[in-house]
Amino acid sequence: MNPTENMPTTGAVNYSNVIAALGGGSAGDISGFYFNADVDFAAATITNGQMGFNTTTPNGSGITITRTWYVEFSGQPKGSVFDVAINKFTSNVDGGAIKGGIAAVFTGKNADAVAGGFGFQSETDANLYVNGVFAVKQ
Repeated sequence: MNPTENMPTTGAVNYSNVIAALGGGSAGDISGFYFNADVDFAAATITNGQMGFNTTTPNGSGITITRTWYVEFSGQPKGSVFDVAINKFTSNVDGGAIKGGIAAVFTGKNADAVAGGFGFQSETDANLYVNGVFAVKQ
């Protein structure tokens, strides 16, 4: 996907229709990917940002461990860059906090979609991580 060349300068839209999401890591493959973001092009703001998903891994004793990864973010469109910072990390990743980030761009004829990647890691176990890519449309 190529970055949008003709960025809107007016209007507001919501990006929440997941086109694709793929990822995994030591925490297992992702499932149940969720994304939401409101973008006001006139005010140059990205608000109400949310991303979440689950990962599952067997623990070696025949039990599958499901972990939930969830972040809230905000930011602003900078050219075709979907520039956001994480405001809140929430998870049940082995009882600990997570850290990481999201990098994305607007794509499509008039910023019809957002595509990018993410990487998160447990703060209590550096060997527990997940990375992935996603595409979401209006």
